[in-house]
Amino acid sequence: MGRKKNVIIYIGVTAVVYLVFKYIMPLAAPFIIAFLLAAGLNGQMRFLSGRLRFKRSIAAVVLMVFWGGIIAAVLWLLGGLLITQIKNVIDNYELYYAYINDGMCSFCAGVDGFMGFDGGTTLAYIDSGIVGIMEATRDKIMPSIMGGSIGALKGFITFSGVFVIFFMALYFFLKDYDKMLERAAASEYAQEFDFFYTRTGKIIYTFIKTQLIIMGITMVICGVGLLWLRNPYWLLLGIVLGLVDALPVFGTGTILTPWAVVSVLCGKYRYAAVLMAMCFISYLSREYLEPRLMGKGLGAHPLGMLAAVYIGLVLFGVLGVITGPLAFILIKELINYIRQRQATV
Repeated sequence: MGRKKNVIIYIGVTAVVYLVFKYIMPLAAPFIIAFLLAAGLNGQMRFLSGRLRFKRSIAAVVLMVFWGGIIAAVLWLLGGLLITQIKNVIDNYELYYAYINDGMCSFCAGVDGFMGFDGGTTLAYIDSGIVGIMEATRDKIMPSIMGGSIGALKGFITFSGVFVIFFMALYFFLKDYDKMLERAAASEYAQEFDFFYTRTGKIIYTFIKTQLIIMGITMVICGVGLLWLRNPYWLLLGIVLGLVDALPVFGTGTILTPWAVVSVLCGKYRYAAVLMAMCFISYLSREYLEPRLMGKGLGAHPLGMLAAVYIGLVLFGVLGVITGPLAFILIKELINYIRQRQATV
């Protein structure tokens, strides 16, 4: 009976978390993000309102203007450069395609010779797969492109409204953060509040903060290394490597190691050495910072987090890379909470 009860609890908790992330989270996202930012900035709010005697309403505006200005300045400085690099990749598509195609042809010819296949067998098989992917992508993308102008206008209006609501929510959360926590702790739902905020909320907040910090450091390390190598796409590739490094199990080595091997084969030994140095420094940074920023950690095996990313991608799309691990953490904490409550009954 105990096992059946546990299975029911696992299934029930998983179903509830899925429904929350699928249907409620998109609606509440501006408020959740605003609350998380307010929690992160609350120390600065207390400094401005306590030490410098600012009114909390004024302190909230000061912080929003200060950090908003910094973010806007960074986007203004790097945004144009990033767009230029993306445009250059698109403009040079045929050149890169020819380069990759030549390498693919040589590789497929080697496979044919090694396996004893007729010439062109492997290449034809790969080409058929690529053509199928391109056709499927075209069938999905073209309908949305046809109605793109109206959809883009609606999307812009919706985004503008959500953006305004987000800033208003951030202002109110910053201004009344401490009062809201006091009221919640004194309410009849104090025990549930303690679980969702003190335990689960802080774990999720710490997880997001840790990943963002390490991701940013990795982007800087890889971007600076590629800039030193005079790679024309140093900013774009630095961002991509930072995003890949945030994925469980993968890391920057999944891209930099093969790249370094190819560089060695092409006789670019200095280039390969810098790439491996970037990989090594990024790895050391994550290994050093993650346990210190996360504290005791999540208690989750990397394979479990990888599965959470995969399931998140399947269920939630691209955002599943983030929501998958968060849902996994929430399920894990909810099950532990239910077990604790059962043990005390």
